[in-house]
Amino acid sequence: MNTKMERIHIKDKLKLIDNLCAELTKVMNEIHNTSFSDRFWRLLISSHVGFSLSRKHLLDKKVINKNPLFEAINGASFPTLKHKALRLLRYYYYYYKNTRKAYTEIDKVLSANDHVAFGFHDTTDVVGRECGKVPDYFPLVMPFTKSKYRRKLKQIADRYDDVLMKNIILQLPIMSIENFQKLYDSIPLVAPGKKTMHVSLVKSEFMKMLLAKYSEHGAELHFYQPGGFFGELKYHGGYHQISKVADKFFTWGWKINACDVPSYAHRLSKFQKRYNLVEGGKLYDAVLCYPVPDPMEKARIATDTLTFLRNQQTQDKTKILARPRPKFRTIDNSAQLAFIPNGEVIKDEGKGPLADLIARSKLVIHMAHPSTNFLECLFVDHPCMAILSNPEPTDIVKPFYEHFLKIGVFHKNGESLAHWVNKINIDQWWAGVLQDPLFQEYKRTFLRKQIPVNG
Repeated sequence: MNTKMERIHIKDKLKLIDNLCAELTKVMNEIHNTSFSDRFWRLLISSHVGFSLSRKHLLDKKVINKNPLFEAINGASFPTLKHKALRLLRYYYYYYKNTRKAYTEIDKVLSANDHVAFGFHDTTDVVGRECGKVPDYFPLVMPFTKSKYRRKLKQIADRYDDVLMKNIILQLPIMSIENFQKLYDSIPLVAPGKKTMHVSLVKSEFMKMLLAKYSEHGAELHFYQPGGFFGELKYHGGYHQISKVADKFFTWGWKINACDVPSYAHRLSKFQKRYNLVEGGKLYDAVLCYPVPDPMEKARIATDTLTFLRNQQTQDKTKILARPRPKFRTIDNSAQLAFIPNGEVIKDEGKGPLADLIARSKLVIHMAHPSTNFLECLFVDHPCMAILSNPEPTDIVKPFYEHFLKIGVFHKNGESLAHWVNKINIDQWWAGVLQDPLFQEYKRTFLRKQIPVNG
């Protein structure tokens, strides 16, 4: 076995993902004495692989002596004890909330339907199909490691010279190691060869296991685009992983790979319904929307924010709201905005629905794009701008980016953003944007509203 993995440049990130998944397929089959396919294991461990690469700068230096996580957690740094505790509490909250009737309901749905929907707000969003909808299920499992599994994992990890690979093996989550057999055995197989699984969002490891087990026994997997970034970010790990496991991938209007089926932006309709329910006038001159905290972007976002606030002259600072990306909606997330001096703007805690804030604002400014909420704003024709922070756009989105920079929808930095806001009348400018032919084509390509007649 070649245990020395090649160091790969960021542009070859997808190759690194494939290398890791190929090795982890061998590891997982060995640890569990199975012979499952690459697709089976990708469905279960793709989050661990992707999140590990977010921390690659920490994992490829030395062997990490940390207890493995209960389930994979994203982030460029290791999750804090508080973060891990909150995630565990959330899991058990879902267990008590959903589990009592969910398992019986799943069995009924699988027995009665050949087309089964996962993670949809509304099963009418499934393209051209009547589907049974399975509820989320969070079985009772123990969040502890077992020495016999971890000893075996250490023996396997010791075969690798590559520190990154060692750490990814040693940090495999408890759900996929200690709890694997329990989850796998608890899933009934009901005519899997006749099933088509329609997948939007999957919250629990049990549901991932259900998809993996059924696909391994002949079920088709149809995935549906879950949010923004897809189609715009060239080296998108999530899209790459879905393309490897999906028989079909229903996008919001675009096509890149053979499995892609241009469809419509089904998930944005929920935002639209909430947005349309909001009553009252405009409370905010602008809402500044922030992405998931990323150490690599932190300095850039702080500089652009402060530059914009110093240079803009038309927005009342007492009516500018800064909205952090919430990690948990039950706690105050405003500490993410510590780089903004107190009193400079209103700092939102990130607890309530973003649609409510946007509906009460005159303008939304996204401090990074790609962004799902940018697409949500366009879906309801709400005035918005963004700082373009995508260094590697796909070929299909490049012409739109170039045009949006010209018409003021996108900006390269906070100074450009402030200059543009100072010189325009927002309502007049936005009315012109909505009529722009290339802008309309972007909407048809990346957030289509209806299913195409021949699509």
